[in-house]
Amino acid sequence: MPMETTKDWITIALVIFMFLSLVAVYGERIITKKGIGARTIQVIGVLLVIPLIGILALHKVLETQTTATLIGALTGYLLSGVGSYEPSGKNSKKQNNAGGVGKAG
Repeated sequence: MPMETTKDWITIALVIFMFLSLVAVYGERIITKKGIGARTIQVIGVLLVIPLIGILALHKVLETQTTATLIGALTGYLLSGVGSYEPSGKNSKKQNNAGGVGKAG
């Protein structure tokens, strides 16, 4: 069965995007020699879930209302921690100051 429909090409593009985004995130972590933390896991989740919702909606596996609910929930999840986010630089300064208090000399 030849793949000729636009829906099939969009699906293939989304699957390729999912794969390449995983490779890019893990490659960046390896190149910078950093570990995989909570923010990285969030990014990976978003990069996989958004295309997956698109594929399922495109193939009518999800109804319109379900798709809208999932996108709304994902948006709420993404924006929920924005106000309380503190870059790691602030935490390391506090730890350095606290660590130097008891030292003599």
